[in-house]
Amino acid sequence: GESEIHSPNSFSRNDFGFLSASAFLCFFKSSFCCAKPSSTFCKRSPNLLSQLCPLGIAEMLFQMIKPGIVADLGAGEGTLSQLIAQKAKKVIAVDHSKKMVEFGSNIIKENGFDNIEYRLGDIQSPPIEDNQIELAIFSQTLHHVNDPQKAIEEAFRILSPDGKVIILDLLKHEHEEARTLYADQWLGFKEIELIEFLEIAGFKSISTMIVDKEKTSPYFETIMAVATKE
Repeated sequence: GESEIHSPNSFSRNDFGFLSASAFLCFFKSSFCCAKPSSTFCKRSPNLLSQLCPLGIAEMLFQMIKPGIVADLGAGEGTLSQLIAQKAKKVIAVDHSKKMVEFGSNIIKENGFDNIEYRLGDIQSPPIEDNQIELAIFSQTLHHVNDPQKAIEEAFRILSPDGKVIILDLLKHEHEEARTLYADQWLGFKEIELIEFLEIAGFKSISTMIVDKEKTSPYFETIMAVATKE
């Protein structure tokens, strides 16, 4: 989540650092391994797609990409920000928790990153000027906000023309206990809901796919949506 700090030896459903990084790499994997990630083949055969394009290959392809200036919206501890910062010109990591911003800022300093900047703010009104970002990422954060539509519209605002947004979030589920256990405002999202959010915000070239499914109960699935500000 955006504001919960975990020790290195702990893990909870909200600690999506590694999983989010892996799913993010699936964006590059799908781009190279399937010309149209939204095609019927890719939607119906995510497991086969993973077999054809192992994560190692996705990591290699990621090293070939230069994402420019990136906004990690709901950055938390900054695991994903640090992955992206290895190739990005700059990463702006936004989180609403002062404690998390302080914690993340210390971590990136310890790890020697000088191209990650933490900013305190709400992802529904991020402290970033218009048309400044080339890639905006929501990694397991939209289900925590009151108004996902507003957050996505703000991503559109801060993106430059031809900029992209990537959404990684839980597929719609029925586990009501997530509201109390993880402070979830939304029990994930249906594919059509994410598409409608993006269309209303003004995004084009929208594609979605399932990129992860837990192998143990409660079998949460992660959906990815990618779209362009044209």
